[in-house]
This record gives sequence, C-alpha cells and structure tokens, in this order.
Amino acid sequence: MNRCTFLAFGDLHHYPGEFYDDKEERWEKILARSIAENAEFIVGLGDYVHEPEKNGALARRMMDAPKELYCCLGNHDTEHAPLDYALALYRMPHNYYCFDRSGYRFIVLDANYSFIDGAYLHYNPGVARHKPGVIPPEQVEWLRQVLDESNTPCILLCHHSIERPDGILNRHDLWDVIISANEKRPHAVMLYINGHHHRDHCTVLNGVCCLDLNSAAYQYINPPFPRYSDEVLALAHGMAFTLNFSQPLSALITLESNTKIHIRGLTGEFLFGLTDEDVEEMDKGRLSYARRSVPFIRDYEVDLDTETVIRSRE
Repeated sequence: MNRCTFLAFGDLHHYPGEFYDDKEERWEKILARSIAENAEFIVGLGDYVHEPEKNGALARRMMDAPKELYCCLGNHDTEHAPLDYALALYRMPHNYYCFDRSGYRFIVLDANYSFIDGAYLHYNPGVARHKPGVIPPEQVEWLRQVLDESNTPCILLCHHSIERPDGILNRHDLWDVIISANEKRPHAVMLYINGHHHRDHCTVLNGVCCLDLNSAAYQYINPPFPRYSDEVLALAHGMAFTLNFSQPLSALITLESNTKIHIRGLTGEFLFGLTDEDVEEMDKGRLSYARRSVPFIRDYEVDLDTETVIRSRE
C-alpha cells in the first residue's frame, strides 16, 4: 500500500514594513516541523514574498533548506516581479508542472490569469491591475493529458480553490476533467489543496477531498480594526488590516493508498490580546462563506470510500 507524508503551508506574506515582520522566524518553525515530523518534503501554496527583487533573501533561504520545497505561485508572487523572475526564484520548471513521490503524482496548477480583451494574461507588474482566478484552456488540456497518462493517485496543488464559489472562475472546466478522470479510474484525483483565502475548511466534493488551507501568518481584514494600541499599529504600516496568528500554521498530510487522508493541523491564538468578540467584529467585512477567521488548522480524517470527514473540532 502506497503511503506518503508531506507538510503543506501557504500565504506566508513576507512583506517587511507592510505586515508584521516575523516571517523569517515563521519559516524556520515550518521547516523545523517538517524535519521533526519526518515529512518527505514540503509543498507551498503560494504568496510567499512580496516585492521579491527587494525581499527575495527569504525565498532563497527557503529553497536552500535541507527539506525539499515544491512551490506553486500565488497572485502576490508575481504582483511586483515578472513571471520569469518568480519561476527562477522558486526554482520552478514552469508555472504549472508535476512531480512524482512515493507512488503519488503531485500536479501544480496556476490560476493567476485573467481573460482581458480576448487574451489570457498572467498577473504581473506589466498588466493593469486585475483580479486573477482563471486557468487558460491550454493548461486545462495539459491537466487532462497528465491525468490520462498517470497510473498513480494524483494530488492537485493550486493557490486558488475549485471548491469555493469565490475560487477559480472557470472551475467547472477543471471539475469536468477531474470527474472524467475519476470515472475512468476510481480516485484518480484524491486531494486538492489551495491557499489564498486564509481559512480552515475540509470537505469531500465530487469524490475529491478539498482542503482550504489556512494562512501560515494572518487573516487580512477590511475595513481596518480601530482598537489596536498605538504600539501595535507602529509595528507595520498594515497592522490595522491584519489578524495575526501566534503559530506558523501548517498541515502534516499523510496519504494511504488512494482513499485515506490524514491531516494534522496546528493550534494557535490571535496575537496582541484580541478577544473572540474583537475577532467576530473585525471579521464581518470579509466573512468567507461562513468560514470564520481562526488561528488554527484542524485535524481531519478523510475516507474517500465513504466520503466522510471527521474533524477534531467544530
């Protein structure tokens, strides 16, 4: 029986001066957990470093770590730098690609496109600001071919969600490919992991486990929170827009065969003395499909045969 254990994290958002500047320490703790838990490798779900030409030292440390890191791109990874620069920085062979580990195929997708004036444009500094969230037809067709050619269970990794209504805009194109693959070979696609939304949720949809992975650092809010002290607000320009977590959140994921998925999260708190009432008030502007801002990732036990998800807490 195939078995694979890896660590997943996303949305570190290293942006000194703009966000609370503790991301180097957070990365070191993520790496330490991967080593202590004997993870085979680490996967990143995007949004690692803002302004990478200025702040890329952390990205290079991440890529030089003793535990192999496979990256997918988030929208902020190419917001301030060209796509080619980001691919070189994160040592990615392409903005979408696949790799095989321990009897499983991992498929990295890139939904950082918009359809503008009849063309699919990747999010980058040379393009007028737009909201990315589209996977172009050629990438959808590439996914179809990769799934058809694979004889092992597949895991899809992408910054954007195919499960959430506010995720990938053409997610139905992806679902058509995934459902077709699973009809040909049961559980050909067993797991889809996304970041981007900074929430904690896991469900089974169309026979696929969909993990909406919480941020390793914080939840962004808008409008800003008026109750932080002057001392807290002075820590970074954007402090009033963030709910910061005490722990660098990550998920240790173990795959068994093509039907069992074990997810071990991490528990933390909100920093700077926030109460539950504070968080509830601050979260109203970005309430995300009834998924609250929480400073943790739950444990989940998933059985695809019965399509059940057991959560460690509600």
